Amino acid sequence: MVFLGGARRGRGFTLVELAIVLLIIAVLIGGLMVPLSAQLDIRNRAETDRTLAEAREALLGYAAANGRLPCPASSASNGRASPETCGAGGQCVCTNPHDGLLPAVTLGLQPTDGQGYAIDAWNNRVRYAVTSANAWAFTSNGNAGLSHTVQTSGFASLAPDLHVCASATGTTATECGAASDELSTSAAAILVAIGRNGPASHGADEAANLDPNRVFVFHPSTAESAPGGEFDDIVTWLSPNLLYNRFRTGMAGGFCKPPSRLWLIRLSRHPGPGRSSLGEAGDRHRSRIDRKIQEEGRAFRAHQGRRQKGDPGGPRKGCGRDICHGGQRAFLRPEEA
Repeated sequence: MVFLGGARRGRGFTLVELAIVLLIIAVLIGGLMVPLSAQLDIRNRAETDRTLAEAREALLGYAAANGRLPCPASSASNGRASPETCGAGGQCVCTNPHDGLLPAVTLGLQPTDGQGYAIDAWNNRVRYAVTSANAWAFTSNGNAGLSHTVQTSGFASLAPDLHVCASATGTTATECGAASDELSTSAAAILVAIGRNGPASHGADEAANLDPNRVFVFHPSTAESAPGGEFDDIVTWLSPNLLYNRFRTGMAGGFCKPPSRLWLIRLSRHPGPGRSSLGEAGDRHRSRIDRKIQEEGRAFRAHQGRRQKGDPGGPRKGCGRDICHGGQRAFLRPEEA
């Protein structure tokens, strides 16, 4: 009997063909992963930029409310300024002025790690430096603080000394290597997010942002082959002019002194338009009180302008109808109007 063979079995893939297919798939996946990684990095940088912007505003708000900047947090202060309160005479000598961390607990900021320190989008702690110039006036209050220094010597006497350079080449512990590299020579505070590559320095430029001195470096991101090494730090700083402007708008207690001729009553809160918390007598004299406060405010501004001659910002503003005193409104007694 003749046996006829059955259907021909299908031909499978050879090992070479399988290897080619796998290689193609790997190339396609790798091509997709690069854009995704780049997009993730862009998103993290944008998120960190927002974190630093919020921290900057928080520092200005703290300064407006307290008349000074907070000290940086130390590695053992659990997210609080170190020290958080000033000593005798109001002087606050920071434990880590140039190599500390952002005190998120003191400032009420998020996000933080488990110990209360502010973190960037890569979960690295945000670094914070503050000037120690003018005998720590920028972190002190009372007779040792900014308010007293400005009232006695004017804004021109303040000399914040934090430096931001475009390169670490030639830098010292106190200044940039060349004048052309100077991005700022008078920053009052500096914030540093150490980026994707973490706290270990990957070159001279990143190492400058970890040193315990007052010189920092900032420039666009560079690869490891760059002269200053790999750099992905995000750096922002607080201009003294912006800080002074916030004080000059009347938000910092003590920068606006009430005229001594007025007998003032400080109120814990303003009663609102059309109401006077001074009773019927106060309501009868309200318009006269307002006019006198306005007149005295104008006279006081002129007086401050003469005291601060040489201050490029001109006379103190914001002391018109509402005489500033510790950040609160003040009114005359009816009998004194």
